[in-house]
Amino acid sequence: PVPTSTPSSKPTLKHSRTPTSTPSTSVPTSGPTSEPPGIPPVTSSLSPSTDLAQLSTLMPTSSRMSQPGLVQPSLPTAMPSRSSSLALPCGGMHTADRRRQIARAIASISGANVFGNTMSPEWQAFSWLVVNDKRSLCPDDSSLHQRYILAVLYFITDGDNWIKCRRDGLAPCAGQNFLSEYNECQWGGITCNESGQVTRINLDEANLKGSIPIELSFLEHLEEIDFDSNAISGTIPSWIGGLEFLERLDLDSNKLSGTIPEAVYDSKSLQFFDADRNRLIGTLSTKIGTMEQLIFFQVDYNQMSGVLPSQLGLLKKLQYFSVFGNAFDKTVGIPESMCGANIQIYANCNICAEETDCCTVCLPEP
Repeated sequence: PVPTSTPSSKPTLKHSRTPTSTPSTSVPTSGPTSEPPGIPPVTSSLSPSTDLAQLSTLMPTSSRMSQPGLVQPSLPTAMPSRSSSLALPCGGMHTADRRRQIARAIASISGANVFGNTMSPEWQAFSWLVVNDKRSLCPDDSSLHQRYILAVLYFITDGDNWIKCRRDGLAPCAGQNFLSEYNECQWGGITCNESGQVTRINLDEANLKGSIPIELSFLEHLEEIDFDSNAISGTIPSWIGGLEFLERLDLDSNKLSGTIPEAVYDSKSLQFFDADRNRLIGTLSTKIGTMEQLIFFQVDYNQMSGVLPSQLGLLKKLQYFSVFGNAFDKTVGIPESMCGANIQIYANCNICAEETDCCTVCLPEP
């Protein structure tokens, strides 16, 4: 029979602007003579109320650019005369200048290719930021990058079909809705530090679909990513291992596939790794023994195999280790180096030797 003794809770971890300048009273009457390639020209009809479909019609139909950065443009060669309706409270900056500078800032994150595909999540986030975002950030605003990145997360995970905090306001939300006019630190599921930098993303059980965007890697102060119980697909990103302050990664109950990237084991901050109930394959790397800070590791109900590395015994802070429902080598089983180390271990009975005290609970194969 399946034991009924299971942990009652998981270990908890302790977690460590609008512009106010006034537009110039003197507005220039001539504009710049060129635009970065792929960025739609401003017309007198382009206003903050312009929707994505209208803005998309202004895009060239050429394929994505191959270069990762913006190059000196040749189109268009003229700009419409500026009027007071196009002036923004960014030191008197014209709409075209604002859009171009925001595009350059975004290209430094997502690459210039995003301007060649009007259906991409990055393009949708850019369009929202420069046209529909009521916050109307200036290009040099310190929160521009993270506001764009969170907008990419929204669009790439089918945000309009989330069951919490979506932009239409029709879903429950413990906070402000995503893409609302409020500071992004007030959006539901987003936590920031005292400096206004995003530190936690908690969007569990929200019906997220799609992949984890690489843009999140630019949120350098992230301490926690929680996408528990969604429908996220793709692979676990290798850049996870490069987030200096990331302590908690919760990805269980999704549709992730592939292996755990070697780069993840390079993390010197990750304490909580939860990826059970996915479609992961491959083995546990011997490099896991270098994660001295690791407290919680769970990969139940995946398709992992191979030998559990003896280096697991080096993890002196490890409290919880669960690998039930995989196909790990039963001839070796739980490494003896983990025995008697006061670790809660959950595994299939065929890899828990009966004569040892390694396993807290031995569960039969599903």
